[in-house]
Amino acid sequence: MPRPHRALIAAQWVALGAAVGVASGAASALFLIALEKVTQIRTSHELIVYTLPLAGLLIGALYAWLGAPIRGGYNLILDTLHTDGKQVPLRMAPMVLVGTVLTHLFGGSAGREGTAVQMGSTPRWSSTVGVATDGSGSPIWGYFTLSAGQNCTDASS
Repeated sequence: MPRPHRALIAAQWVALGAAVGVASGAASALFLIALEKVTQIRTSHELIVYTLPLAGLLIGALYAWLGAPIRGGYNLILDTLHTDGKQVPLRMAPMVLVGTVLTHLFGGSAGREGTAVQMGSTPRWSSTVGVATDGSGSPIWGYFTLSAGQNCTDASS
C-alpha cells in the first residue's frame, strides 16, 4: 500500500476516533447529568419509591411496544462485532437512556456502564455506513465505541 494511502487511512481513523470520543463523551455527560437530577428529585420526594412497581410496568410496556429490535441489549452489540450485516437499531440509545433514568428516578437499581456502552455503540452502525476504510475497520470501529462509552462512565466515578 502506498505511503499517502496509509496516511489517509490513518487520518481517517484519527478523525473517526475523535468523533467517537466527542459523541460518547457528550452522550455520557447527558446521561450522568440526568441521573444526578433524578437522584435529587428522588431524595427530595422519598415517597416516589412506592411508585416503582408502576414505573416498572411503564418501562416494561415501553420495551414491549418499541423494544423488540433491541431485545438483545449489550449482547446484541457484541454480536454485531462478529456478524457482518447485522445492525444495532438507532432506537437503542434513547430507549436505554429513558429506561435507566426512569428506573433511577423511582428508586430502582440499574447499572450505568452498560447503558453508556449501549448509548455509545448505537450510532456506530448507523454512522459508518458508507465510510471508506481499508475494509477491516468495522470491528475496530465497534471496539472504539464500546471502550469510549465504558471509559466515559468510569472517568466520572
